[in-house]
Amino acid sequence: MKATITKLIILLLTTLSMGVGSVLLADKNTETIVFAAGCFWGVEKHFDNIQGVLSAKSGYVDGNFANPTYKNVLKYRYLPKDSKLINYAEGVEVVYDKTKVSPELLIKSFWELHDPTQTDGQGNDIGNNYRSGIYFTTQQQKKIAFETKKLYQKLLTKAGLGTITTEIKPLVKFYDAEEYHQDYLKKNPFGYCPNHATGVKFEKSKEKTASIQPLGGKEILVIKMDSKSFYKTLESF
Repeated sequence: MKATITKLIILLLTTLSMGVGSVLLADKNTETIVFAAGCFWGVEKHFDNIQGVLSAKSGYVDGNFANPTYKNVLKYRYLPKDSKLINYAEGVEVVYDKTKVSPELLIKSFWELHDPTQTDGQGNDIGNNYRSGIYFTTQQQKKIAFETKKLYQKLLTKAGLGTITTEIKPLVKFYDAEEYHQDYLKKNPFGYCPNHATGVKFEKSKEKTASIQPLGGKEILVIKMDSKSFYKTLESF
């Protein structure tokens, strides 16, 4: 009886340790970043469809009053620049597995998703709650954000467009939006989702292909044949 109990305890401890190990590994590979690019419905849908993204959640970011709601975020969208009250931006919290999708891909996708040259708005959506922003949680994300901003600005300038107004800051606090905002376009497939992209794209990186150099008469000839042909070939030697 004691031997049986001991085996059960060992099995339980082994199972628990494997579970904890999986959680630790998942945490190690998981990172979070928040993007603000206008109305959060379309931004959430965009990132939710990228492979490697574990979750995309609508919410509020970069304000200075407690417990923002959609109602008061709209209320404060026309605050003057010198106001001590800072309104929140509509943002999307993106949690991703960095072994399956790179922060560079996500950040480049953000630049291409909207018009980062428009101040406090996207298209006809006007107000400080629609401002453009990247809110990072790692130094790697910060580095990529500034590097890609510089590169994208060159592409925008070449296309005759203006200066990027996107704010790039460390993430301090993200508040989840009300439940009816989450997965809004899944619940309402024909809901409001305008396209404010500039159409300017990053250049796709060219893959390097290895060139085969001749071996000076020492090339190896590979002949495909079935087993019968192989044995007949052997017999001829």
